[in-house]
Amino acid sequence: MLSIFTANRTLRLDDEAEFMDEYHLQGHHRRLVAHYKTDLMTQQARRTLAEILNPADFGEPKLTQGLLSTFLGFQRIEDWSILLIKMITLALEENRTDLNRIVRKVNAYQWNYLLSKRSQKYFGQGFTEFTADVVLEWAECLKYNLLTVEIEERHPQDPYLRLHIKDLPTLNRLRVLAERAKTHTSPKVNGAVQAILEEGAKKIQAIKLVELYGLDSSYPYQNSELQWEILRRLTEQVRIDPRQIPILIEQINATQQAMLDWVTILRNTARFFDLLNGISSYILDTPDAYLHHYTHHWYQADTAYRKSILYFSQLDTTDLPDGFQYEPLRAGLNQSYDSFVEKLNREWLCCLQSHNFEVVQLKTPKSYQFFEREIGALEQKTVVIISDALRYEAARELLDQLYGDPKNDAVIDFQLSSLPSVTAIGMTDLLPGRTVQFVGGEIAKEGISTEGTENRQKVLQTIARDAVAITAKTLDEYTREQTTELFKRKLVYIYQNLIDATGDKKESERKTFREVENAIAELKRLIKQIHTTYNVAKVVHHHIW
Repeated sequence: MLSIFTANRTLRLDDEAEFMDEYHLQGHHRRLVAHYKTDLMTQQARRTLAEILNPADFGEPKLTQGLLSTFLGFQRIEDWSILLIKMITLALEENRTDLNRIVRKVNAYQWNYLLSKRSQKYFGQGFTEFTADVVLEWAECLKYNLLTVEIEERHPQDPYLRLHIKDLPTLNRLRVLAERAKTHTSPKVNGAVQAILEEGAKKIQAIKLVELYGLDSSYPYQNSELQWEILRRLTEQVRIDPRQIPILIEQINATQQAMLDWVTILRNTARFFDLLNGISSYILDTPDAYLHHYTHHWYQADTAYRKSILYFSQLDTTDLPDGFQYEPLRAGLNQSYDSFVEKLNREWLCCLQSHNFEVVQLKTPKSYQFFEREIGALEQKTVVIISDALRYEAARELLDQLYGDPKNDAVIDFQLSSLPSVTAIGMTDLLPGRTVQFVGGEIAKEGISTEGTENRQKVLQTIARDAVAITAKTLDEYTREQTTELFKRKLVYIYQNLIDATGDKKESERKTFREVENAIAELKRLIKQIHTTYNVAKVVHHHIW
């Protein structure tokens, strides 16, 4: 028995000697080799410690740091700030087994004092005994101080005041620690801080912090709980103080798709309510004043409303947090828009009535003057695109997009439609000719019915023999050769019916605003194609509304 013990002891001594010989370590290194032998001689440790396995660099400070790097799964010796961050991630529920393993290692090698000094440096407090609770406390300290890092005055009812790092150099070191972790090459490290903010230290409730410190405080570090709480409060005040919403939204570093979608909704609803709040009165002196105000300012309310409702329709409400109240905002939006339309229309009609409905006397151009004013003598190839139900505000959006093309010299104007403002009369107004009649229940121009694309082409051919009227849908099915031949004609009328075809049916009307987006995209593409590919200098787009 004694001989076996002696042999084993000799073998262990031989292992130490071989290790020291392999790395040319000196006699004074033997104590360290013997003390850490169990973990030092593993292949993983040798890889991690490779940079210090030489006589010049092999010392206890670096060896301790290197072994802790090994225990935490790193392939090289990491900075203490990175080691602390990685240790804090072990406070997450799914990592508790690894945390207990690290606690045992630290206590076995008596590194308590060493880690206590690091704790004092980065968290402002040390400890006498290293336990899992110490790491949990680090996680709480990190989360609280990062979420409130730019809040100077602390609220007396803040339940987390014990965690507050008052010493500025210590707080700065903690912040540097977090920033250094973000730039680390390992995903397990660069995502660690956000993981702690999201899933760790659940005792620190971001909702409570926003409640105490408000929306005006700066929160450079955020988690989804804090972001949703800010969005919830902004949603509640968007109707009251819409002008502040875009400013406060800027501080939200949204990454979740549902959050990005809600931010978009808030921006547009804030724009809508801000525009409505800016209308001091709907009562103006003349009909021309109403047209001026609408085409310069009030149309923007239509755009903001359309965008808001469109984004609401695309929102996946199942991704919103439990209890997030989105319906009151949508209901308030619809109610306010209905009120806006009702007030504007009522006062507009009152103004017209006070002028005896003599719209002919208005300075505004009339739609029945369209061909004479906009097309004229056909001195160059001309394409007219007519979009049924495309509102003025949507045409303004199209104009803004056309401005993105430096080769496009686009302008916008408006005309007053004939009464009643129905499609049949509007389409007739846009055709050449002066004589309008009712023939067999249909409207005719120059004796030709204006019902349908084929008849409208006949009317056009009274002033240009090769004129063509075509639907955008039919044009889209043309080959390149057919399209080239088409745009050699002197005059082409293209009829787009995406919006009206959708909005005029009860079963599809809820998709109308989506079709407005599609119509704008189609018009932009079509106008660019006609200009650049088919060399048509004059493209006139008219919307019937």
